[in-house]
Amino acid sequence: GKTGAYGGGAFLLSYIVIVALVGFPVMLAELSIGRATQKNVVGAFHQLNKKWTFAGGIGVLTLFVIMSYYSVVGGWVLKYIFAYLAEPGFGNGTVSYQEYFVNFISEPVQPLAWGFVFLVLCIYVVVKGVSEGIERVSKILMPALFILLVACAVRAVTLPGAGEGLSYMLTIKPGSFNRDTLVGALGQAFFSLSLAGNGTLIYGSYLKDSEDVTSAARKVAFFDTMAALLAALVIIPAMATTGSQLNEGG
Repeated sequence: GKTGAYGGGAFLLSYIVIVALVGFPVMLAELSIGRATQKNVVGAFHQLNKKWTFAGGIGVLTLFVIMSYYSVVGGWVLKYIFAYLAEPGFGNGTVSYQEYFVNFISEPVQPLAWGFVFLVLCIYVVVKGVSEGIERVSKILMPALFILLVACAVRAVTLPGAGEGLSYMLTIKPGSFNRDTLVGALGQAFFSLSLAGNGTLIYGSYLKDSEDVTSAARKVAFFDTMAALLAALVIIPAMATTGSQLNEGG
């Protein structure tokens, strides 16, 4: 959505450059701090310098705030999976997807219930630990994510009218390089790579001394950027096929 809102190709180029020049070094630093201290976020900053202990606390608070809305969105996703599998009338044209969504989030109980289910699933995975929980689940979910993104991208770019969206997102207009575009790209890079939330620092604390931190950071940055580009290939061409204003995001 930000690719459309911030100038298409100019935003994509800015995002890629910022990931390489800012995102990758920051990720490398967080992984290195985690591996060097082998502690949680607060403990790691405390060990580095007691005056910066508060920075670890801010990181924990940030992750808590992020979790609060990710749980809601995750609940929406679970609801839609259930609707596709168990509700025969879903998507048959009698009720638009927008109406369905509005009706769902307007109910007082369902969004909370599905958000709670999502949160319980996350707690279960985290309690299992990094290798037995997060790593094991990621080995299934991350390849599945890329398969879904590729399938959606192929579908989106082959729809009638998708060419306008492709042209918009791949054309670099010098006039589109401005403060808003650069700030938007910087924010998206930090958000996409999970930087400054200290999640990367936590993963670093589990790395062995034999692990090549530079290689690990490089791979994460690369595949994360690929996922972002695939997402743009899904959203922008699909918006063009519906006649949406491409510079409004979506």
